[in-house]
Amino acid sequence: MLGILGSIADTRSLVAITCSCTTIYKISIEAQCQVVPQVLFREIGIELVPEAAAVLQSSKGTWTKTAVLKFLKETLGERKLLSQRWTLADAAAVTRLYHQVKQLATDFASESSHHVDSTISNSELNRFQCAFYRFEMYCNLFGDLKHPVLSLQEQKDTFFSNFSPWENEQLACVYGYLYRLLMPDFNEMAEHNIVCGEMSVDYAEPSKPNYYLEHILSRGIENICSIIRAKGYEEKYTLFYPDYPRASGRFLSEALETANDLDDGRYLEEYTSDEIANIANPYFQDPDTGPFDAWQWAHQWTTRAYFVNSDPRLSLRDWGYVMWDRSSLDKIGILGEDWEEPDAVIQTDDEVRRYQQREASLRRRREIFRKGGRGWWSFEDESRIILEVPESPPGKTMEKEKGKEYRSFDSLEEAKEFLLSLEIQES
Repeated sequence: MLGILGSIADTRSLVAITCSCTTIYKISIEAQCQVVPQVLFREIGIELVPEAAAVLQSSKGTWTKTAVLKFLKETLGERKLLSQRWTLADAAAVTRLYHQVKQLATDFASESSHHVDSTISNSELNRFQCAFYRFEMYCNLFGDLKHPVLSLQEQKDTFFSNFSPWENEQLACVYGYLYRLLMPDFNEMAEHNIVCGEMSVDYAEPSKPNYYLEHILSRGIENICSIIRAKGYEEKYTLFYPDYPRASGRFLSEALETANDLDDGRYLEEYTSDEIANIANPYFQDPDTGPFDAWQWAHQWTTRAYFVNSDPRLSLRDWGYVMWDRSSLDKIGILGEDWEEPDAVIQTDDEVRRYQQREASLRRRREIFRKGGRGWWSFEDESRIILEVPESPPGKTMEKEKGKEYRSFDSLEEAKEFLLSLEIQES
């Protein structure tokens, strides 16, 4: 019986068979530490098991500073399969995330493959998937933006320092992809939702971080996938904002920039081979030089203060330039050409008009909000407004004095979030 259970194709089938009768359930549960690894490793592939296991561990419990430091030392000190007893519940959680990661990685790689004019290899897909797993681990450990367990500098020293600059660029590629993935739905809310108008939630743009959207990304891949699958405005809005729009400026965009070293005035092109070898040892022992070669090509005339997540290389990260095999890069001959920074973007008349329209939209939505209106709104259609009891998130509107509006808050954290939102509006 154990041999039959161990040969089952996937975890979902194993769960179904285990629950089919009392006898099989008893056998399967008693022997799950033998059976589950066989099925699980075959389903997700042994090469991804270290990442899947580490992310599973990072998803359990509430993290303290001491616990996070211990976990990072044990997990990222050396890439290895963590010793653990695999249960059926663990396998179900791991495979659920695996299929989400695989779908996201496949979509990102497929959308980017035209840049390299190549069929996606297994090693390339694995790089995409490992970067998505790192994103999820980061969210599990540092996604509580109200109560960060480590400062950004401490994150650099204990998390990002375990990876080479090109591996951190891979994480920046995934962050950018997920950011762009949610942008259309996010901007629908920012443009039409009345609460978002009251909170002055700005549109998200690829060229600069939007702290409201970053707060949504910090909840992790499962929440992101739920938003993607959601049908209709109401369902998406509930997933975006379970209570009210929150903002935080201490998520991955800022953390990745903090992962850089201080500017020493030396370009990468001036480094000796020994100095390049000492930049950082890669966490993944990748036999293919493509990721390193692409990163080095794009940063020849850059100092170490801009080795990771620099703004001029945004267009490169859009197609995951550090994810591809050397053979794929050679097909398009990109490494034989000097990389040039794109010209600075000049504000157009259309963008000026869009800004003016946004300001008019915010003013109108604030008026509607303070009269008790909620829901979806546009200049052309006010029929979908829902009337509720007026209140001002996240605090309560108090009496007005000399044209000023006062708010009270239920906690210090709410006050901090509101003040951050005001700083973002002014910036």
